[in-house]
Order: sequence, then structure tokens, then C-alpha cells
Amino acid sequence: MKRPRYLSVHVVAQRLGISTRSVLRLIDSGELPAWRPGQRAWQVSELDLANYIARRGGNIEARQAGNSPRRARVESA
Repeated sequence: MKRPRYLSVHVVAQRLGISTRSVLRLIDSGELPAWRPGQRAWQVSELDLANYIARRGGNIEARQAGNSPRRARVESA
């Protein structure tokens, strides 16, 4: 059986295209499951992140590649 891979809050923020503070708010609200081994930093499993993205209607491959809609550049006319 494969062990689940866990991601730091920083990596999750990069994949979602949001700040680390926003990720912590998602964890605090219970929208994004996470665990804290002892007094160490929060960890989010890749599966929980993929499920969160799927619930929000996105796809993880596009976000991992940095194609998050939040990062899209707006062209002025």
C-alpha cells in the first residue's frame, strides 16, 4: 500500500494560487482537511487537496502548472 504524500501549507498555497494565510483559513474553517504532527507545521494530503479542488470545480493539473485563473494577467484595452 502506498503511503499518502503530505504537502506543506506553502506548497498548497502555490498549487491553489492563493496566500498561505488563505490556506490556513481554509484549514481553520474545515474546508480543507489537514493535520499537525505534534507542534510542527500543518500538513495537507495530496488526496485531500485534489478532493478540495474537485469540489470547487477545478483541476489539479492546471493549477500545478501555474495556470490558476487567479494568476491570469488582465490585458487593458
